[in-house]
Amino acid sequence: MPAQWAGNRGTAVRRPDGTAVVTFKSQTHFGVQAGLSLLWNLWQRRGEPPVATTVEPPPPQPETPATPQPSERAAEPPAEPTPADRTAEETARARAIIEEVVHFDFDRSDIRPDAAAILERKARVLKANPNLVVRIEGHTDERGSTEYNLALGQRRAESVKAHLVSLGVPASQLETLSLGESQPVDPASNEEAWAKNRRAEFRVVRGGEALRLPQQ
Repeated sequence: MPAQWAGNRGTAVRRPDGTAVVTFKSQTHFGVQAGLSLLWNLWQRRGEPPVATTVEPPPPQPETPATPQPSERAAEPPAEPTPADRTAEETARARAIIEEVVHFDFDRSDIRPDAAAILERKARVLKANPNLVVRIEGHTDERGSTEYNLALGQRRAESVKAHLVSLGVPASQLETLSLGESQPVDPASNEEAWAKNRRAEFRVVRGGEALRLPQQ
């Protein structure tokens, strides 16, 4: 389309993007051309200018408290033992004392000092549990004849019984038996094995279901 600017005439060409290029030629014929880009869509579009829209950010979400991990939780106090638990524990401790083994010197049946201390603890448990009956089993090492060792084992069992009776244990709570050399705890043939085998063991015969420990 024709256009005029400061006495000069020109031609306007519309571009696809809505702008226009206007070329003016001066009347002085100096060949000066000026290119101007005009907003062509301003010629055709009418109405109110676009209004800028402000997008508000979403409100912050409330924080959810973190679930404490197992290690962060307060440790629960241990449960109080029940009467049955206390009875079972006390019985186990009392039986451990009763079943402790005593040992003897070679070919001897007298009570050694270390055995006397063990028998003292046994006597207290036996007296605290009058219904408890224990069998004392005498053992020997492999040296000697079978008959001799059976007799030696019996002397050892009787020696232990006599010592317990001297400590106040009723004889009715004690039984004796000799097993001689028939049940070694160590089958080797050396001094160390023989020392282990010269012993007296203790078996609960009856009354051992619920034992009491002696009062301190």
